[in-house]
Amino acid sequence: CALQGRVGGAWLRLSACAHYRLMGTGARLALSSGGDAGASDAGAREALSRALHHADAETLLRAQLATAAEAQACGFAEAVEGDVEAQALRLAGWLAAQPA
Repeated sequence: CALQGRVGGAWLRLSACAHYRLMGTGARLALSSGGDAGASDAGAREALSRALHHADAETLLRAQLATAAEAQACGFAEAVEGDVEAQALRLAGWLAAQPA
């Protein structure tokens, strides 16, 4: 999963399901809802609690708008890349070349 820009709501929940997450250097995780009180917050909390250790999920949730570096430090992002799309394509190519 390659994340760029501001990632929140359904995109955050979907990315939490990925086995390997790459984030661009400028990417941010939007962990609180701006307008729909509660809905996005609950979804983000549930997604992160399933993907991460409890303490790491809580650290990110407190940030509300977490940087890529913060996400990597908590284990949400495996890598932070300047050209995340190119790195994701290289990873996809490598995975496709692996024996079944």
